[in-house]
Amino acid sequence: MFVTSHLVTDVFGWYLTVLDIAAAYRDGAAWSPPPSVAPHAVPASAADPEAAVAHFRAVLPEAAPLPHWARRAGAAPLRGSGRSTTVDGTRAIAASRALGVRPFSFLLAAHAVTAGCLGVGPVATVAVPLSNRRSGPDAANHRGVLVNSLPVSVDVAAEGRSFADLARDVDRQVDELIGFESFDLLRHADRIPGAAAAADAPTSFTMYPRPLAPRIGERTGSHTGSGAGTCSSRCRSSSSARTPN
Repeated sequence: MFVTSHLVTDVFGWYLTVLDIAAAYRDGAAWSPPPSVAPHAVPASAADPEAAVAHFRAVLPEAAPLPHWARRAGAAPLRGSGRSTTVDGTRAIAASRALGVRPFSFLLAAHAVTAGCLGVGPVATVAVPLSNRRSGPDAANHRGVLVNSLPVSVDVAAEGRSFADLARDVDRQVDELIGFESFDLLRHADRIPGAAAAADAPTSFTMYPRPLAPRIGERTGSHTGSGAGTCSSRCRSSSSARTPN
């Protein structure tokens, strides 16, 4: 088992690091990545703090109500059942193109509706993990990439609103988040009434361009995320969460 923190790397970087360690064991020699693949070598985002404050003041509810399952006494167990399903990536991509939005935004809108149905409330706020990994061949070599989660907030119960409207709203917000990827939301919480509540929002997922299952010898590893899921294989993106596509 290999454990890392999202503060250190995105999952794609984790994938590469596992292969690095496997190669070191195989070759019997110590190995360090060249400086060009370090996090600080990735260009930093020039987020405009005033624009970010204005954006989050406009989209975040001032006080997000706790879902019913979060209001239980102490650490009382949750009753219910779990269910897993596989998203048909081809159909999701085709549907997102028909709406004129990114596949990531299409799936994120569905995620928000699901959160609303589970009792998060009519206004669903979901944290989107963003990294400063860039698109292009150079990004494939970055083992450690800075990760920052920022919220998307939508009213899933607005009267007369279709799923297409919701998906386009989410896509517009994702556009904004890409420009604010390095923005420290809690540092500006005194100016953004909904920031503290948004910091506890459930985390969404990240789209990666290939399955996160490194093969080492005859064994295939698997990634188990903490709080965030992944969509890979036929659900494709040109990069990690920095450019949801």
